[in-house]
Amino acid sequence: MPKKRKYLSFFIGGIVLGAVLLVSMISTLSSYFFTAVEEEESSGGSGSAEEIVRVALGEDGTHGGAKYWNYVFGSGFIDGGATPWCACFVSWCANECGLIEQGVIPKYASCVLGEQWFKERNQWQGKDYTPKAGDIIFFDWNLDGRTDHTGIVQYAEGENVVTIEGNTSGESDRTGNCVAQCVRARTYIYGYGTPQYPAKMVSGDLSGSDTAEMAYNFLKANGFSHAAAVGIVANFKAESEVNPSCIQGNGRGPAAGVCQWENYNTQSGRWKAMADYAASKGKDWTDYQSQLEYILYELQGGDSTTTAILNRNYGGLEAYKKTTDAMWATLAFEKSFERAGKPRMEVRYQYAAEYDQRFR
Repeated sequence: MPKKRKYLSFFIGGIVLGAVLLVSMISTLSSYFFTAVEEEESSGGSGSAEEIVRVALGEDGTHGGAKYWNYVFGSGFIDGGATPWCACFVSWCANECGLIEQGVIPKYASCVLGEQWFKERNQWQGKDYTPKAGDIIFFDWNLDGRTDHTGIVQYAEGENVVTIEGNTSGESDRTGNCVAQCVRARTYIYGYGTPQYPAKMVSGDLSGSDTAEMAYNFLKANGFSHAAAVGIVANFKAESEVNPSCIQGNGRGPAAGVCQWENYNTQSGRWKAMADYAASKGKDWTDYQSQLEYILYELQGGDSTTTAILNRNYGGLEAYKKTTDAMWATLAFEKSFERAGKPRMEVRYQYAAEYDQRFR
């Protein structure tokens, strides 16, 4: 083969190989950048709205986003504004609190994927919503209907929202290479992810003369109205006679517990998750307080189906907790949480009427 042709072959081969490697690198990076990863080893933490704000504020003034980017991607951070890392900062803070492992906040590097994750779970509010501490804020700098920046809400103040953000540089700047507290006008706010943080349980022993009164008092202590608590206890009565050790089918299952979680018979599903929670506290699955605490966890986002139905059909958990209508509360809890095959609502309403009178 002539020398020129030989060198030309090597040159062309090098170009082809380089193109293949470039496409492979772009494909790999894209798969990371545009995928919200939910399974992750947690750094621990209590997993509360207050904690993620505290963790984020502890990073205030940090220059450069390498550790946040590398948490999501492992490596590859390029300083100098070339690598966007606002979403990586939110993800890093969430992981420090154990919220990635719990599925409360996604591990994401794309603002669009973060928005999509919250919308799929009916945990999204528009720009006119008044946010709370720990909500995840999304911005639209170009006002083109597409989010391009994200951060963590500290609090709302009049027409402004005070945030802590990565990949910014101060109160009014849109971008930068620092973690900073910002005061944002609503003009560029696109919307909010509203994570369902784990329930805050009241510590101490259950009080009451029987399991129905214990459940009612527990729910009241955790912010449920009289009517809301009555509606839940009425469902417990219909499901298990308010017996945390009740096993359906004469001990065969498939359901067990005060609200009859499935699948006891195969040691899986919601029952297994509840039993694992009790075991993490050193308790048997029949422990009543563990079951009541786990119910609060499921209501606050631990069971995505419950949350979706509550949000879509009944105004969300906060509306449920404030209701003054015990019959409505009984129906809403059955449809969203119990989802019984044969609900026998007339029986549940009867129990609700009895508890409504008893606990007044």
